[in-house]
Amino acid sequence: MIGPIEIRIPADPTLSRPVRLAASALASMGGFDVELLDDVKLAISEIVLALIERGSGAGLTLSMTLDGVSFCVEGSTPVDTFDVSHADLDLCRSVLTGIAVSHEIAYSNGRASIRAELRDLET
Repeated sequence: MIGPIEIRIPADPTLSRPVRLAASALASMGGFDVELLDDVKLAISEIVLALIERGSGAGLTLSMTLDGVSFCVEGSTPVDTFDVSHADLDLCRSVLTGIAVSHEIAYSNGRASIRAELRDLET
């Protein structure tokens, strides 16, 4: 197992790129193929952008873990309120449903979080 690796960034959408690169590098260490690496980068983008758009403007914390054939990423940010069923999260939810074996959008103790697990199902 590698991780969890935590990255903290300001609520700036342009910073999703270096986070995607770090996540891709970590996933490639697990032997993920190019298609799965693209899915990891897509999951990171959706999580970062959804948390920035629905967050309070505070920074984000992203945690990544590589465990055998699974790559798990969770992003969180402090918020005043967070409606997990809000329509603004539908795109994120749809994308994660299409690429992840499991995902969750949650709100607890003043923090919004989005988690996704991607897995190499061929192994």
